[in-house]
Amino acid sequence: MAALGISDFLDRRFESVLSTRDHRFEATSLGGIVFSTMPISSALTRRPFQLFLLASAAALLVAGVRGALLFRDSTGGLAFGPYEHYRFTTILTRNRTHGPLVTTPGLSEFGVLGRDSCPPDGSIGPDRTIPPPVMEFAGASVVATYPGGIGMNGWYIHTATREGTEGMDPAYFIVTGTNDAFDLGDGSCALPQHSRGGRWWEGTLEAETEWCGAKWRLVGAPQWRYNTQGVLWDFLRVPVELSKARGKEGLESFWLKPPWYHFHLYWVIPNIAVGLGFTISVLVALLSSFQSTNKSKYLLPPPHFVLTFFLSITAFSVTLHAILTASDSAWTLAYESAATGFALWFIPPIGLVQGYSGPFRGIVLVLLGTYALLENAFWAALCFYYWQDPAARFSAGGLLGLILFLMTLVVRMAAVWSSHKMLKADQRVYDAVWQSMWGNEESRAKMIDISNTVKYSFRDAPNQCRQFNRLQLGLNASEAPADLPHGTRPEIASDMPIHPLFTDLRHFTLPNTRDFRSPITSCNQLFCQAAIVNLLFRDRLKEWADASYGLFREIRDADAEQERPLVKWRAVKNDPKKASRVYFTPMKRHRRCLEKLLRSYSNDPSRLLDIARGCIVFETFDHLHLCIKTIAADDNVVVERIKNRMSPDYDSARTAGYRDVCINLRIVNRPAQALGVELHACELQLLHRDYAALNSDDGHMRYMQARNASGT
Repeated sequence: MAALGISDFLDRRFESVLSTRDHRFEATSLGGIVFSTMPISSALTRRPFQLFLLASAAALLVAGVRGALLFRDSTGGLAFGPYEHYRFTTILTRNRTHGPLVTTPGLSEFGVLGRDSCPPDGSIGPDRTIPPPVMEFAGASVVATYPGGIGMNGWYIHTATREGTEGMDPAYFIVTGTNDAFDLGDGSCALPQHSRGGRWWEGTLEAETEWCGAKWRLVGAPQWRYNTQGVLWDFLRVPVELSKARGKEGLESFWLKPPWYHFHLYWVIPNIAVGLGFTISVLVALLSSFQSTNKSKYLLPPPHFVLTFFLSITAFSVTLHAILTASDSAWTLAYESAATGFALWFIPPIGLVQGYSGPFRGIVLVLLGTYALLENAFWAALCFYYWQDPAARFSAGGLLGLILFLMTLVVRMAAVWSSHKMLKADQRVYDAVWQSMWGNEESRAKMIDISNTVKYSFRDAPNQCRQFNRLQLGLNASEAPADLPHGTRPEIASDMPIHPLFTDLRHFTLPNTRDFRSPITSCNQLFCQAAIVNLLFRDRLKEWADASYGLFREIRDADAEQERPLVKWRAVKNDPKKASRVYFTPMKRHRRCLEKLLRSYSNDPSRLLDIARGCIVFETFDHLHLCIKTIAADDNVVVERIKNRMSPDYDSARTAGYRDVCINLRIVNRPAQALGVELHACELQLLHRDYAALNSDDGHMRYMQARNASGT
């Protein structure tokens, strides 16, 4: 019953790992996590990553709250002022004239808007502005004077009244305000200056400028976006196209106060959503680790779900902002949020790749890098459009994504480098042994013979070297396909080694016939099969070692410090006391199996081929070669795959210099078929004594540390 996978202990544990409720198998380094199948939930359990997220969350939450308060304070009253004088200065005209060539502002009237967004119509009211009592034209500027000062929420203009002056209409301008007295004098102070390097936009958005003896503060430009600190309005260097109608018919108004969604959907909600997502996901991960043995942990959502949820809110909010601002014809805002929203949609899938089992394991790094690249590239393009300078501003989200991407990449490279460094000394020793062997003419000839035997005696089927279920024929014998080969129909295969249990369960299958459509998906089934196969496999190991003068390690005493000595099986097999001290490689522990599933096998249990395993050591290559030929002639087994790491063509850097002959095989004799385990693949390592002598406990510890560092 156990071999059928009815017990589900390991499957429940693996399911708990996949659902991020069990973090006990996350021994890999921080640099290796990104290439595992559980990258986000694993990273959320690591203190450095938690601290980074919490610090980022604090900054984002502060930015979001500060932005909301700034919006409230800036839009609750008047945007700027009160100022006694407001100046409108034309920088660039419709026909692209700029600098000293601009001799007129191109307007017939200029004034400011108060609490009411409507332009003046001649009436006077407490919430409505009126045309300025005094309006002076000087060079490319026009100054509107309001004795006693007045605050403003925008401004209005009337184009020039004379027909044929459309080309001199302002395309880009600035609005400034002051309470200082100014003196036009002979008018020379009002003349436009030469543009720096022929660039009309240079020096146009300075916070304070001097003009005709007064200091003027910038309060307006044709287009703007918003800030979360300082001044709410972030004015742009983007020209506009005014109406070609003349005079009062060419009325244009510029209202500074935005609707709430123009600001909050892009500058407040995303910051708060990401900040909450970072904070809550870290808290959930901490609570899950504290409650790893408590049933209450099932009440908590997986931390990567929490993070994905809030990141999705962020992307949705920004996308909605783009749609709404575009519908209001606020195109400069729509361009920015559309570009950012497009990049942001690469972030939520990072949480959804939890348990990803595709061919590319670094998908998280790719998605994060794609977001950082797109966001920063889009933002550079927007900065060039907004201010004619791609480095005028930076994107906080793009910078955060880039820092996280580079940190992940650096940590990963450091982990790989550390892994290689740990094993470098061992690799040099292994390579020295290989060079010594290959340099010996006799040993070289034997290794070439082994390579030829492996090449011509075995045929690998790499795509089929997996753990598969038997081919099932149905619940009843009568359901068996009529075209099956003779002797394979259940009702006539009386000589088949089928255990009566299968017949009682009416579980009709074909022994030694794999169903390639049905790879094993149960860890319990694999371990139960391996437990049975291990007993049968051990009998084969003894026979092969006896026939080829093979060696096994001896069980070491608890107080012994030396490595396990090697004993020849032929010499001890007839001595029960000595034979009982022979050390046979135990089954792979389930913890390591779960690690391999998460790190290397894309959560696919059918790729675990070494749960049942064994090792035979040989004093000479002749004996090793003899063992290979003995296995090839053994009808009790079928060799599925053989890796000849003793071949000169093998790149030993893949195994840090270590070399052996590794065989994946199945026990297919009648006992194995009767017990239903003849399809279970196990692993056999054939090892030369010189390499076995280098396999120390310290070396294995370094290998484990390197394995955890690289996340394999």
